Amino acid sequence: MERFLYTILVFLGLTAGLLHAGESVAQEPTNLEKGKTALAQGDLSSARKFLELAYKEAPQDTAVISALTDTYLRGQDARRAEQVLTDAVKRTPTMSELYVYLGVAQNMRGNFKTAYETLQKANELLGAEHPLRSTLYLNLGIATQGLIAQQMREMDGPSALSWYDKAVELNPRNATAHSYRGSALYRAGNYEDAVLAYSKALEIDDSNAIIIYNRGMAYLREGNRAKACLDFHAACKRRNMNACKQITIECTHDQLGAKQQPEQ
Repeated sequence: MERFLYTILVFLGLTAGLLHAGESVAQEPTNLEKGKTALAQGDLSSARKFLELAYKEAPQDTAVISALTDTYLRGQDARRAEQVLTDAVKRTPTMSELYVYLGVAQNMRGNFKTAYETLQKANELLGAEHPLRSTLYLNLGIATQGLIAQQMREMDGPSALSWYDKAVELNPRNATAHSYRGSALYRAGNYEDAVLAYSKALEIDDSNAIIIYNRGMAYLREGNRAKACLDFHAACKRRNMNACKQITIECTHDQLGAKQQPEQ
């Protein structure tokens, strides 16, 4: 099964997640404002330039930290995001949101043990009704799953699946949480429920090639080769190379049979 940690960024809302403290109203746009505009336009290079300047000017400004962290993570520079957030946590150790974002960055870097500890701290500090709860539970599941895969954690606490269940309960429209829930069910050998979880994710994000491929694998393990091949073809068209490989392994006979049927 493919790992797809980076897709969680769609649901974090990092730019708007923290308080916009310290922003000033001025005639000329500030570096923060320029950076946020560039980020909204998808210009990560310009966003990074302006926001790094803003961070030098005001390293304690949570709006700057939020936007800069978002920029780093979107650019897959989790190392820099972790550095900024680690410094921010040292300065403001009671700000629960920072621990959530820091745990996300640590998960992205594959530092699951550190991420799990960071996210447990967030779990202690974050309010029960806080909107980041779903993101927190999702990433606790990712960290748990990563630790088990690395054989660094015994199954003596909440399972990854239980964290994903919590994330889905709080945010039923989170396609990533449904996808990770499907992956946990797949690894447990529960292919029927894995298909249902992936299908739920695809109701929300129907163009995600990784989710389509993963559902195809669940169909295949379930014994439904026809539906598996439909998913592999759909994912391959979206440039998922693993799906393309599965077509040659599992679906070539069906393809050739269809092509070689004599005309009636």
